[in-house]
Parts: sequence; C-alpha cells; structure tokens
Amino acid sequence: MDVLIAGLRERGQLDDEPRRLLDVGCGTGCAAGCCGTSGGDGPPGWTRMVCLAPVLESKTRKGKGMNLSDRKKLVLRYYELIDAGSYDELFEMFDEDVVYERAGTRSITGKEEFQAFYMKDRRIAEGRHSVTTVVSDGDWVVARGTFEGVLKSGEEVSVTWADFHRFRKGKIWRRYTYFGDRPI
Repeated sequence: MDVLIAGLRERGQLDDEPRRLLDVGCGTGCAAGCCGTSGGDGPPGWTRMVCLAPVLESKTRKGKGMNLSDRKKLVLRYYELIDAGSYDELFEMFDEDVVYERAGTRSITGKEEFQAFYMKDRRIAEGRHSVTTVVSDGDWVVARGTFEGVLKSGEEVSVTWADFHRFRKGKIWRRYTYFGDRPI
C-alpha cells in the first residue's frame, strides 16, 4: 500500500495523506469495496485496514472527479440557489442528460426539460429549504429536510422531503425527490 501511495504522490495524483484506520476500515461497511488490507512489511501477523476513499475520491485526480465533501457542498449550494431564484448558476450544476423524478409526476428528462420545469412548471412561488441531513456514498448524495413557502396558488405549505442526487463527471446526473407529507 505504501508503494501505491508513493507512486500516486510522485505522479501528482495524491496530495493528502490517506487515513489509516487499524482494524476498522472506513466505517461505511465498504459497500463500494473502498477498503482493503495490507501487510507483510511489518511484524509477523501484521494486518492493517486501509481506507482507500481518500485515494479514490481525491480532488487531485486532475479533473477526473469530485471528492465526497465537494459533492455535499454542491448539493447544499443547490438549495441556496433555488431559494434565491438564481437559476443560471443552478442549471450549471446539472448534466445535459439529467433525469429528475418527483414522486407522483412524470420524469423530467434532459436539461432543456429540467430548465422548463423550474422556469414555468414548478408549483412553488417562493420559500426556504432547511436541510437537516446530508449523507454521501460514492456518486450519491442524499439530503433530507423541510420546506416552508408559498405555492403559485397562494397556499402556504410546510413539507418534509428527501432528495437523492447522483453525480457523473462532477455534475448532478440523476435526481429523485420524495415528500413525507404531500407532493408539491
């Protein structure tokens, strides 16, 4: 493992020291297989779990991806932009082939349809998202929270929601929205 890390660092592909966690891996249950064991160079019977997530998700991969923290920040920024009505910047976060599924409605496919939804079809006139939870794993970021606002009909609403965002090439490629109270 140390040879792998040194090689990545030599090629400029790694600038952060990966975290080494003895006998616990990354703590995520390694659903993505990000952890492995290394050993043999230490005392007899030496085995260490090494979290490879910092290697796999490093920002220094020369534009080949985002790290988990960047994805979380982008998703949180999405809610700030939508609440502020800053649509031009918001649309830049999404892949050209975006697919957006909202509970109880047909899928919105492609960036053009996605933009049309926000510019004219969205039922919300104004409001504020409060994000209570953000979890990321691999290409996915899940956010959960509440929304309080006013619909275009004038009705005041307060709902809970959960959004699932899947990333591709640094942009949101798939988005799924679920409402806990009622769809809006």
